[in-house]
Amino acid sequence: MPDIFDLFKENEEKLHERPAEKVWQKLEKKLDKTRRPRRRGIRFLQPVTVVLILFLLLLAILMAEQWLAVRLSYHAVAAEQAAVAPSAVNRTRPSEAPAVAA
Repeated sequence: MPDIFDLFKENEEKLHERPAEKVWQKLEKKLDKTRRPRRRGIRFLQPVTVVLILFLLLLAILMAEQWLAVRLSYHAVAAEQAAVAPSAVNRTRPSEAPAVAA
């Protein structure tokens, strides 16, 4: 079985052949007809998409910062209450608590 590289080497001269001028012109006309005009809207959408992505990224950062600030302040308040609570709480067990007269 011949090697694929040998096959290309043997037929290399066929790769440089140029078709007749009439055939070439006919091909050019077909290509010109089938080409689609460029869309101008895509050029407009690219910068808008970049700006939108940057805005969403900034929004996500701000939301994360706000979430962390709320969480940290919650933990600070909880720690402050924990520091105050032991002195204010009666440390008796429910079974030792005085009975309330009804």
